[in-house]
Amino acid sequence: MIRTPVIIPLIIILLSSSLFIGSAAADQVNLSGIDLLGNVSSSLSDTLEAVDSNISETAGVFSGESLKTASAEKIVSKNRMNIPGWAGVVLVAGNTTLSALNESYFNPEQISAITSDPSVLNVITVLKPRTGNATPRKDGDHMILVIRPAVVDDQNGAAIAVLLTSPFCDAVIGPLVNGTDAIAMVMQPDGKILYVSDSSEEDKIPPDNYLTEYPTFRDVKNAMMKEKEGSISYELWRPDPTEPKGREAYWNTINLNGAEWRVLIAQAIR
Repeated sequence: MIRTPVIIPLIIILLSSSLFIGSAAADQVNLSGIDLLGNVSSSLSDTLEAVDSNISETAGVFSGESLKTASAEKIVSKNRMNIPGWAGVVLVAGNTTLSALNESYFNPEQISAITSDPSVLNVITVLKPRTGNATPRKDGDHMILVIRPAVVDDQNGAAIAVLLTSPFCDAVIGPLVNGTDAIAMVMQPDGKILYVSDSSEEDKIPPDNYLTEYPTFRDVKNAMMKEKEGSISYELWRPDPTEPKGREAYWNTINLNGAEWRVLIAQAIR
């Protein structure tokens, strides 16, 4: 994990995985499921660490400011985070909250929910970095908080990067799986799905009371909740004629400041 502030331009990391999309996509087609999983999980982990590094830098700038002179816009302007899914930054110390969020995503009530999130309160109390669990949004997406502690005017506080999981994961993972016969999924250990490159996969599950001879996508989720890494073959429930009859799935786990994300690649079986 990142332990000292390092400014990493996130746009460079994203471009490194998407500059030559045509040739890169062609390379991914021929990869084994395990190799493709390695590429996807590494790219996602690297980008999350870059977000953490950037919010650590923001926390350092915030710590050096007085609450009387600090402004979210000024602090954030010193450390831009150019990445899809980044919805902005919230800074909190004592009774003061400064926010630089995309107003099309958040209203004042939601900002209050961010500052009172258990993971934020934990960081302010123990002054250790933390990444919170996903919080569902009304639009169907999830919000992730990447939090770094800050001490401002002798008050414990925090700098919080707000990510929206679908555009964030799609920007990082999409270029690696687009054009292949594989799907990608990101899930919390509690079974909450944060991203699926093909959302129709979640519909290929039989009713709860229906017994199947072979594992289905539901069994994949259950296995991922129990194990940090593994593999399993599963059938699609009543696939369309153009869809594969099943998939070979591989998954592993990445982590950032106490949070774990399961990352899955599932290639078509025809």
